[in-house]
Amino acid sequence: MLMSSGNDAAAVLAHEMGGMDHTLEAMNARATSLGAAGTHVATVSGLDGPGMMSSAYDMSLIFRDAMTRPEFAEIVSTQLTGFPGYPAGEGAGPPDPVDPPPYTGPITREDGEVVNPGFVLANDNQLLFNYDGALGGKTGFTDDARHTFIGAAERDGRRLAVVLLDGTRVPQAPWQQAAMLLDAGFAAEYGVGQLGDGPSEADDDVTALASGPLGGSGASETTAAGSLFEEYGTWMAVGAAALVVLAGAVLTLRRR
Repeated sequence: MLMSSGNDAAAVLAHEMGGMDHTLEAMNARATSLGAAGTHVATVSGLDGPGMMSSAYDMSLIFRDAMTRPEFAEIVSTQLTGFPGYPAGEGAGPPDPVDPPPYTGPITREDGEVVNPGFVLANDNQLLFNYDGALGGKTGFTDDARHTFIGAAERDGRRLAVVLLDGTRVPQAPWQQAAMLLDAGFAAEYGVGQLGDGPSEADDDVTALASGPLGGSGASETTAAGSLFEEYGTWMAVGAAALVVLAGAVLTLRRR
């Protein structure tokens, strides 16, 4: 769901959390607790739905919260991974992403079971492959939101992030537009923007998670070593996306 695209995976997670309605309620409550006042989630996958909306600033708050989860940060920073085949068992293991065997197509086991072998899953976020210091992010597209992109990078102790919503692939792909904005941000002598305070809730689990690989003790800190994003990259436009909200809600409820 996070490395590529998986509306089906989002639906499965929602059912595991207690159903679509319960998950949507949890997602919207999480967004509200983060101060994302302009966000309303109508579908668990981020597909267009009645009243679905967000803003670049809100998505920045949500992305910052999601990146405090070690699992989330690790997944969105992964370039390649081996994905298992089905049904499980002999011949269905995940291949080595560094040295995968040639893809053979479906094979038949000795018991007569037809197995679809595993394959190498590549991250859709090309910033990871082409930008020095990239930390991860998420791509997206719907008819209403158009092209969306969230990405972050770190250089010389500074962490910057870019949110692109309601975008196009002309004249360049969203990740390339983000790379240009990141370059401008890193070249700026002074800060280019900064988020407000973090989550309003005093939750021990959230506090503990904030010590993750991209976490800090609070967004109000201004040192690069202590804050999630000391200075926040340029953003533009308004649109809608929800996958990072779902991932944050899933991991928060699992922790609790």
